[in-house]
Amino acid sequence: MAKGRTSTPDAIKKATGNPGKRASKTTADPDLLADLNPPSWLSQAAQDIWKEEAPKFRKALLLTVLDVPAFAAMCQAQADYRAHVAKCQEQGEVWTKDQTDKDGNKVNSQAYMSPWAQLKSMSFKQLFKSMEKFGATPADRARVEVNPQMTMFPSAIDGSAPESVAAKHFH
Repeated sequence: MAKGRTSTPDAIKKATGNPGKRASKTTADPDLLADLNPPSWLSQAAQDIWKEEAPKFRKALLLTVLDVPAFAAMCQAQADYRAHVAKCQEQGEVWTKDQTDKDGNKVNSQAYMSPWAQLKSMSFKQLFKSMEKFGATPADRARVEVNPQMTMFPSAIDGSAPESVAAKHFH
């Protein structure tokens, strides 16, 4: 397994341009995801998050047919994080355990992190890593320049535009 910095997604590379003027690897451009229905194996909460977030990511050109498993994992991580936050609010993040002597008298109390708080922390890390991979954090977005010409042709984003102008005139 290669070590070092993880590669930046192609959509982010295109948006930021090539400031270093280094040669770039040419990769196939996968098609944007047309069917925005969530995978059936996701939990209901994750499917709701998918329905909320998938159109935004596709509009930003970050959700392709190849990204479905990673995006689904991100939605599930967000659903898990929300559930763990709710449990922490309900039951508390720090629990205490009383220590007693042989007569049953309280001698000491020991505080410890609740299992829900531990799960919340783990699911947050998973969610944040996934969001970084998709360029969904403020720091990642700060590196991305929006291509102003894309806003002139919104039909190119939603797929309703012809394949090319030449194809329209030369059959």
